[in-house]
Amino acid sequence: MLHRYPATNIYALDISSLDPDQDRWKPWLGQERIAALSRLRKKQDRSRCAGAGLLLAYVIKKHAPGFSVPPLTVTGSNGKPYLPQLPELQFNISHSGKWVVCGAGDKPLGLDIEKVQRDITAVARRYYPQRELDWLQTLPPNRRQAALIQGWVLRESCMKATGLGLSLPLKDLEIVFNPEVQVYLTRKGVKTRCAAALCAFDDQEYRLALTVMDASHPPSYTLEHIDLETITGTETL
Repeated sequence: MLHRYPATNIYALDISSLDPDQDRWKPWLGQERIAALSRLRKKQDRSRCAGAGLLLAYVIKKHAPGFSVPPLTVTGSNGKPYLPQLPELQFNISHSGKWVVCGAGDKPLGLDIEKVQRDITAVARRYYPQRELDWLQTLPPNRRQAALIQGWVLRESCMKATGLGLSLPLKDLEIVFNPEVQVYLTRKGVKTRCAAALCAFDDQEYRLALTVMDASHPPSYTLEHIDLETITGTETL
């Protein structure tokens, strides 16, 4: 039975101490993810892959007690994973640097985390609407970089929430800081506002954004930091 929560729940896992090659994680990961781990050469990539699997298993045990983990995940036509045996649980995972985050709720959602130091100026010039680029140029350089990253995570979260992923043109999304964050999606000539928010995150080296479909503006959420001991100490598999 799925536990219903009044807000989207976001869980964050610091993977800096995670050794992805330990056998102790295998019962939580499943054969598909274990096979994926074996194909990754870099340890950091394996840590992110293992961390995502561990965090998803934790989320399922918390939101759907009694449901067996590791779960079977299936990828949709545009690359968004879902749980065919638990379709009512909507989730989305993102990772960057030392963090893996997972959002869960009963509405389609998208979550994105990025490290602030990433330079996306060239990407913005190519894909952001001209009006947004003009506004960015009015900002001091330090604020401009922060706004670029904020705009990027908001876009990524919206693209993931729609289920369209990279098939959604970036120029169909426009970000307005006026002063609250507003995200607009234009499809087939119709402009609508997305329920998106920049999430408060303790690690100031990162920015986190959430978009929830068919939700109010801005979407409500909770954020909980999880450690490896908490994950492996939950209800037995």
